[in-house]
Amino acid sequence: MKKQSVQSVTLSIALFLALELLLTQLGWFHLLNWGYQQFGWSSFWTSFAFKMGELVIVLLLNRWITHQSIYYGRRFALLDYAFWLALILIALPFLPTKDLVVSLATGAMGGLSEEFLARGVLLGKISDYLLRERYSAKRVWAAIALSNLVFALMHLTNLSQEPLPYVLAQSALAFISGLAFSVIYLQTGSIWYPVALHFMDDFVRTAADTAASAGGHWGMVGNAALNYFKVFLVLYALFAWRKKAPALLRRQET
Repeated sequence: MKKQSVQSVTLSIALFLALELLLTQLGWFHLLNWGYQQFGWSSFWTSFAFKMGELVIVLLLNRWITHQSIYYGRRFALLDYAFWLALILIALPFLPTKDLVVSLATGAMGGLSEEFLARGVLLGKISDYLLRERYSAKRVWAAIALSNLVFALMHLTNLSQEPLPYVLAQSALAFISGLAFSVIYLQTGSIWYPVALHFMDDFVRTAADTAASAGGHWGMVGNAALNYFKVFLVLYALFAWRKKAPALLRRQET
């Protein structure tokens, strides 16, 4: 595949983001807000519908504008089974929460729409451009930083609804957390891994308070294990990618 020019890549990403924001923030959001006011929908499930609609918009715009391949399948190895088993074990202490359905839905909101946008489209497109002709670990981290920065800046649209300090903290958290999500997408070459990790992150954070009494110290252990695992992913990539390109980049070369 011939490498695109920086102008064409920038234009396709800019057009994608402009239409994504237009359709979600000015179209889908206001339609749901109208339904919320007219029919008394709950604020939480209205937000859930917004994020699921955003996912559909992202997938359609990606198909029509950026034409970015989002990778799904992966041949399982021993570490893959360990990854999924670890997530299940981390989730167990939080299952007694009285807000289980809300916690699961919260995990799905971030895990699906945000990962398909930030990792599936943005990271995929930028990494494909930066690394198609020449691989280097520095270029990988540049792709991660650029895609995370773009995604973090997109949170500034929340200023119409939230105060500036909250939005800035939200943007910073999106950038930092995105490091681990980006690493696992690049390393595995499957979007379902960052989706699962992001899902678990939001699920644990939502369920933590109400599950504390039921989960006891195991809840704290699970939460800590999830955070340590994300740090481990980033540290692992710092050394491993100096010697060998991650799976996603090898798939993009074909």
